[in-house]
Amino acid sequence: MEDIQTITKPNPLLERLKIPGETVRLPSGGIFYKSEELQPSVKNGEVHVYPLTTFDEIVLKSPDKLINGSAIDEVFRRCIPEVQKPLELFAKDVDYLTMALKRVTFGPFLELQYNHGCSPTSKEYTYTCDVNEFMKNAKAIDPTTIGENYKLTLPNGQVVEILPTRFRSVIAMLEDANAQKQGDDLIILKDRVMNSITNVIESVDAIADKALIREWLEQVGAGWMRQITEGIEKAGNWGPDTTFKTTCKDCNEPIALEVPLNPVTFFT
Repeated sequence: MEDIQTITKPNPLLERLKIPGETVRLPSGGIFYKSEELQPSVKNGEVHVYPLTTFDEIVLKSPDKLINGSAIDEVFRRCIPEVQKPLELFAKDVDYLTMALKRVTFGPFLELQYNHGCSPTSKEYTYTCDVNEFMKNAKAIDPTTIGENYKLTLPNGQVVEILPTRFRSVIAMLEDANAQKQGDDLIILKDRVMNSITNVIESVDAIADKALIREWLEQVGAGWMRQITEGIEKAGNWGPDTTFKTTCKDCNEPIALEVPLNPVTFFT
């Protein structure tokens, strides 16, 4: 008896619905990704971004999924399949990819509501900015400055290696802040600061154990800690600048608006 196989006909509507998206280069260039954050085929940090579906947009508007990071994880895996570990990407790469998703799905323009408050009669106006400008002017990491910008030597000779903040660390800070809404005390604030610094230190004297690094940080003097935090700030000088400069529609004076392109707030 012959097997009867069901032949599924291709849907001609779906064939015409395929939207190509676009290829973008991460500001980090992918140079620090060593743990399969990206597919092995990715070269020079170039990944292809496909538009959001209606379901993706619904996921990105779920507050719970945004706070715990699962929204970004799910949507990036579907729309940017060359990203294998979305939460392990650097936060500034995630911001950049969020802009790319916005651009390929809805176009490059964003509308902001703002009242300058320059006079008692000032009004709230709509200002339109162009995501293309943020992406075009995003500062890439220069591979030739890694030794200079991502390593520092303390006066005692210990070598601290720094990496940019990963998106999972941003999520952890948001979850922590959400859990501590009742009020902060000095112990909680100190714990947050120590956690944030620990998360961006890759190693100390080639030791990468986070528990050991945290214990070490607890004993570092204030002067050396300032040197470490200055090094972290220097290492973070890359990625997109989301400041939109325009002119107030009431007083005609220059104003600078911070555009909320962080994915946790961008699609809500």
